[in-house]
Amino acid sequence: MKRLALSIALASSSVLMLPSTSQAMVAAVAAQAATDPAVQILQMAEYFRRNDVQALVSAGLPPDKYQLLLSEYEEERQRPISEAERAEFLEGIGQLTADGAVDRLMEEITPKLEEGAAQAAGMTLMAIGALNMAVTSPESDLTDAQRESLRMALPAIEHWLSVTDFFSPDLARAALTAVADGVRATRIDSLDGLRRLSLDQLLQRASGVLAAAKEAVVVYGIDLDAIASSLQVEVLEIEGDRARVRTTIEVFDAPIAAEHELVRIEGRWYGEHAKSTWQFGDDDADADVDANVDGDVEVEVKG
Repeated sequence: MKRLALSIALASSSVLMLPSTSQAMVAAVAAQAATDPAVQILQMAEYFRRNDVQALVSAGLPPDKYQLLLSEYEEERQRPISEAERAEFLEGIGQLTADGAVDRLMEEITPKLEEGAAQAAGMTLMAIGALNMAVTSPESDLTDAQRESLRMALPAIEHWLSVTDFFSPDLARAALTAVADGVRATRIDSLDGLRRLSLDQLLQRASGVLAAAKEAVVVYGIDLDAIASSLQVEVLEIEGDRARVRTTIEVFDAPIAAEHELVRIEGRWYGEHAKSTWQFGDDDADADVDANVDGDVEVEVKG
């Protein structure tokens, strides 16, 4: 059985906390979402807005996979911790939580920011050129609908790229401070302390880190909560355990839409390629079960 390396890595960098009612809420929504994928997608957006990491993880996996995640996490908690692992964890989390951590990070990245600032104008022009090419080039992989969405959003995106100082030390410090404060708020400063948390407790503490990450992104002019709030979902087709939906989100006041293929597994809807992201449990056994379902837990949204 594989170790939950991905889960532990997430725990190390974004440990957080959510309401104990999350799983009950997920179950209630799932009952309605079994027939209407739009309900599930909109509820996932609501979990994201609430920073409800526990509900996001629970709803992002079929019930049996979530239970498997719980059991494997508990197994990992019982594994003896080596001194090398303790030291590695302490060094990693200390980069954000130790006294003066942000100052040290700024000392490290300031030369890179200065180097980037000298090239910023050219990089912005290249980015804008690439976006325009994606809209106009016949060799672009975008569908006609995606081209139109990007075309409508392009003026605002170009403005954002032009006015945002991505290499500003002040903005970098503000973003790093937000993330560091979020990680400190988890009150986890050792691997032993992390291991004392159940998976639900760990995911609950992750809510503050997610909120901090959103705050860091806002520094650069992106309001992820506002984007999630703008989500609209239209069910285009349902045939058995497959569905096709169109999602629309507002980005820089322009609608961005896309269509997505979904599959229904144990009464819940997931992106067509979700299964490939469920990297835990008996992968060989999973490969023999429903070979037609090989999808992505992530449900891409547009709007």
